[in-house]
Amino acid sequence: MSKEQQGIVIDTKENTAKVKVARHGDCENCGACPGDLALVLEVINTLGAKKGDKVIFELREEGMVKATFIVYALPLILGTLGAVIGWLISKGINLDNSYLQVIGGILGFVISIGLIIRAEKDSKKDLKKVSRITKILEK
Repeated sequence: MSKEQQGIVIDTKENTAKVKVARHGDCENCGACPGDLALVLEVINTLGAKKGDKVIFELREEGMVKATFIVYALPLILGTLGAVIGWLISKGINLDNSYLQVIGGILGFVISIGLIIRAEKDSKKDLKKVSRITKILEK
């Protein structure tokens, strides 16, 4: 599923463009993005839009649930899992302190950061799921 948005091209590079777009109601409710009421998105620019052009682009939503899970839930799950594994190891060797729990939680969190970075790189390679400019309104 995709949704059309309107924005202004603020920069171009090869076959991509950075488009500044006003945040919609869903973004305002989330509040995860820093800054004012505008976002800058990188989209595929097959129509040759230039800096300053008003454009319509499709915003692909297929990966939004997956991305949300990866960014928010995965660190919590892996951090908790690491802490539990650390606790089990400390019980297994009859060590009565929380150092292994803390180390396990930190390791789980660090692993999740690596997975997030990898998922971001993989998503940029999959051009079918990337947003693209569909129409140039004004030059």
